[in-house]
Amino acid sequence: MKKKTGRNDPCPCGSGKKYKNCCLNVHDNIIPFPGRPDGDDALKRYQDMAEAWDPARGPVPSFMESMGKPNPATDALREIKAKMGDRVFQSEEELRDFINDQMRALNSAPHDDFLGLSPAQMRSITTGDFNGNSMIVGFNEIAPSDLFRGIPALDQCLYLLRALAQPEKGVRATQKGNFSRAIARDFYNVFLRQNALFDTTPMGEDDVREVGMLRFFLRDSGLIKLRNGWFSLTKEGRKMLEHNDLRAIYKRLFFYFAERFNWLYGANYPDSMEFLQRSLIFCLYILKVKAGDFVFGRELSEYYAKAFPALVEEGGEKFGRIFVCSGFSYMFLDRFACFLGLAEQRCSARVFLSEEKEFRASALFKNVLEWKV
Repeated sequence: MKKKTGRNDPCPCGSGKKYKNCCLNVHDNIIPFPGRPDGDDALKRYQDMAEAWDPARGPVPSFMESMGKPNPATDALREIKAKMGDRVFQSEEELRDFINDQMRALNSAPHDDFLGLSPAQMRSITTGDFNGNSMIVGFNEIAPSDLFRGIPALDQCLYLLRALAQPEKGVRATQKGNFSRAIARDFYNVFLRQNALFDTTPMGEDDVREVGMLRFFLRDSGLIKLRNGWFSLTKEGRKMLEHNDLRAIYKRLFFYFAERFNWLYGANYPDSMEFLQRSLIFCLYILKVKAGDFVFGRELSEYYAKAFPALVEEGGEKFGRIFVCSGFSYMFLDRFACFLGLAEQRCSARVFLSEEKEFRASALFKNVLEWKV
């Protein structure tokens, strides 16, 4: 039985929006009914334009194209109609088979806006998880071990594990269940103070976002536990620390921050930008094909915005592109790719906006991700 599309599932039309915000109940894709004042004017203008249209210019634009909101299916339907030509079909079934064959071909063809991926591949990317897209990319579990040294997320994770392993009983938690102020301050001094925009002394974990993120990871991955107000390592956490298995810890970090951790945490972006995380594989693919050498974050973000115009539109005419481009640069490039060592960055001392930094795919990226496309 075909699964019914849920309200929060990606819309089957491939727009990139949630179903509830697209084809379920959005009237922007419906021609206004004649009789409504706003519909009368629009339809009259469209009728006048269509009647005066010069066939030499090509097909008459659809109503939604004239309104500046083209339906993504319009071009596909026109292409199918052109291939159909004057062909006469012997039955409705023959016509249906022809259309289905053409749609399959279109969905499987490389698309420039998707940097050579097909609509079918993009749908798989945005509706499935990383392991479910093994025909596009895989995770290399035998990448050279020396590549895992100097990875921010990995170094910081090991630092916290060692801090909890020092006292036999563990480390006392705060009343909120956070790591102690001492751990947060020591962490900040070791990893963040040198590149901080403002030199401040954190009052606790809430002032050091990375500490909170990694506490979630260590807890959810079963590497630490909180008992009777004390943090300590689990048997598995102690075993991983003793064996210093960088590959195994990194793999857990990658999949946790790819699929379980909420990218919107502390990011101040609208809820619609959660789609960025669901399209992670395409974000990584942009690095693969466009960041072999250093390129500005704003340029990479434009490739993403071009692939998902519906996401830009959802953010509004004034701020949609800003949300999408800055979100890609900050949440993906800075907080995911660089944090996990998949991208390198460079910038002048006075540049702090992710869009103005330059990024390129790292050696780890080229080894730990095995692309099939």
